[in-house]
This record gives sequence, structure tokens and C-alpha cells, in this order.
Amino acid sequence: MFLAQILWESGGLRYKRELICVKTGCPGVYDHSVGVPGKNYYGRGYIQLTHSYNYKAASLDLYHDLRLINDPDLVARDEDAAWGTAFWFWKVHVHNRAGVRAHHFGDATRAINGMECTGRMPAAHKRFDIYRKVLVAFHIHEGANGSGCW
Repeated sequence: MFLAQILWESGGLRYKRELICVKTGCPGVYDHSVGVPGKNYYGRGYIQLTHSYNYKAASLDLYHDLRLINDPDLVARDEDAAWGTAFWFWKVHVHNRAGVRAHHFGDATRAINGMECTGRMPAAHKRFDIYRKVLVAFHIHEGANGSGCW
């Protein structure tokens, strides 16, 4: 599940910045409540970390300081930060969800980007298609369960 999600979030491990926000920073789109004025907390890294509260929590857990609040672009510039925040987000917000533990891929999608799970958005289906391909590539024959999202 993790691999499929990061493949989708990063465009196949090609992008570590939310493409729609690269030029503008998407001011006002994501929470800034614990952020630094002038900084934007749009999606960065392999799991597209968003919102100042997630940057703060990840920074405190990973580095024991506020470096990601002060420099959110570190998540996009630095491979260790990109991977570290992806693993951190998965561990804290996704891995232990009951649906994820029951192999419901859609529940992982809901934890990462719940907006995709409202209505019949094609993105949620595309994520699930990647998951099925990952299972085949690793010769995992258990049924791919997409429930929990669409």
C-alpha cells in the first residue's frame, strides 16, 4: 500500500513538490496556524506532506526541532527529509488505521487525501490501479481490496 501511495503522490517518484503550488505556493489553501509568516505548507515529499501542523509534528518527531516549519521546502530539496516525512506520515496517520490493517486500500487513500474519497473521483481509482500493479509485480496474490474510499 505504501509503495502504491507514494508512486501516485509523487508521479512515479518524479516530483517532490505539489505541481499546482510550485509557482504560487498556494497561499490560503493549506493550514498555516503554526507556520512562519511568508512560508507555505503545500504538498512536498514523496507522500506530499501538507498543512503547517503536519510539518511541525514531523519536524519535532524526526529532528526534535522546528526546521521543517522554518524551511518547509527542505522536504522537497533533501532526499532524507522527503523519505523521512513519507515514512513518518505513514506510521503516524495511516499504518494503524483499522481499515488499512484489514487491507482496505481505500482507507489508506482516505487518510492521505480524503478529498479523493468524496464522490466518484477518478484519482482514487487510479491510485487503486497502481496498487493492483504493485501487488502483481511483487507476486502478491491476496485480493486487492479497494473498499473504504469510493
